[in-house]
Amino acid sequence: MEFSTHDLVLSLARLHDHDGILDITKGEDLYGGLDYLPFALKPWLHEGEGEQSNRRNLVFTIHEKIVGFMSIYFQNGGKDCVKFAFRVTKIIRGKGFGKQITALVGNYLRENFPTLETTISAIPDGDLPDEEIISPKHGNLLAVKSVLVYKIRMEIINITEIEEDECKVITRKSLLKYFVKKKEP
Repeated sequence: MEFSTHDLVLSLARLHDHDGILDITKGEDLYGGLDYLPFALKPWLHEGEGEQSNRRNLVFTIHEKIVGFMSIYFQNGGKDCVKFAFRVTKIIRGKGFGKQITALVGNYLRENFPTLETTISAIPDGDLPDEEIISPKHGNLLAVKSVLVYKIRMEIINITEIEEDECKVITRKSLLKYFVKKKEP
């Protein structure tokens, strides 16, 4: 079945959309199996249904099937917002739907939140090839790709060496003292 970007419909997400939203990326290994959305979604949906809430959850549908999701959180008295958990189902990726969803969200924000000045959005860059880090698609601001992987060599860790204050505040320096930093293959 062929879909058109013109068939996309933006709606406010409701609690009954929960399973349909999670189905968008069902079977995919997002964030190396550490996807936060399955844990955050239900509280976000509850929060977003409050009239005075700072959160708006959006679903994008084609012929009444959920194909996309985004959560938006407003801050600074509605002057700023942060976009979270932007998801698009696999069968429509790379066909202009993400761009159309972005345009729909922009229109929604302009029409419904006239005091909004800033929109903050971040994309994970860990899976991007180096040549895509700076590209017309992602803009010039995405300039640094950072992937740190720490592998624990248990034989070098002596728990008795850890000082009490290091247990209270774990810093990068204290981690490097006990972990061996390795480049990912």
